Amino acid sequence: MSGQLAVGGRRELSTSVVLAGAESERAEAYSSYVAYCGEYRLEADVVVHTLRMSLFPNWVGVEQRRRAELIGNRLVLATPPTVVGERVLVNRLDWVRAE
Repeated sequence: MSGQLAVGGRRELSTSVVLAGAESERAEAYSSYVAYCGEYRLEADVVVHTLRMSLFPNWVGVEQRRRAELIGNRLVLATPPTVVGERVLVNRLDWVRAE
């Protein structure tokens, strides 16, 4: 599997060279994009991704678990609750089957 997710309306960098640009611009671009790939398997209502590559290097070789639910023509994937600062986040993705 391969997943790439980006925030809508991302700003372009001030350069056309992919490895150039101001550090602040690159940090903004990095923090608004997630990408990873690897194998997956199903365990009851959980999809387990075993990552081979990731934009976030700490995830390489790690399993990412997502609760999965089929609702009509949608597949809903949700992360486990994660503490970020003083908040608890659950990220949810709704995938809609193309007609």
